[in-house]
Amino acid sequence: MRLQAAAEALRKASEWELQQPTVGQAIEVFAAKHLEGQKSAAAMRYRLDRLGATLGDRKIRDVTRTQMIQALEEIAQGTREGKPPNVSHGR
Repeated sequence: MRLQAAAEALRKASEWELQQPTVGQAIEVFAAKHLEGQKSAAAMRYRLDRLGATLGDRKIRDVTRTQMIQALEEIAQGTREGKPPNVSHGR
């Protein structure tokens, strides 16, 4: 009886884990709801895709505030892994 209850609890926990959205999934839902028909859709999609490339496979609940801020700052600065940030030359 206890073994069955433990197995059922484990199954429910596994189902719950699979239902937790990733950053990439949340980006897709947001884009579908809010970007269509917007003038800035292409620019926003580009930035969201960059966010997805950085954090997309991670569950939302596993991403810390610091990690999200760092990812957004890198996107805003134009920083990519292995490439220097865009630097304004006063032009």
